[in-house]
Amino acid sequence: MKKELIVMAQKELDKYEVIKKLIAKEIGIGDAAKLINCTTRHIRRLRVKVRRDGAKGIVHGLRAANVSSLLLLRPRAS
Repeated sequence: MKKELIVMAQKELDKYEVIKKLIAKEIGIGDAAKLINCTTRHIRRLRVKVRRDGAKGIVHGLRAANVSSLLLLRPRAS
């Protein structure tokens, strides 16, 4: 199995730890929402992503995006 290096901010790492506790049933959805300061709906979405992708599910999806492709998405100033 190939190991990947996942770069995370401290805030994302904290979210991941809380979601791991939620999956292990150490805390409930409401408690997790309070700890992360977001809605219970978002906690459910994060739980699904962590179960599916692991720690990679917490990291923002556009972090690894190609910068040149992002520049193409911006409208041109006329």
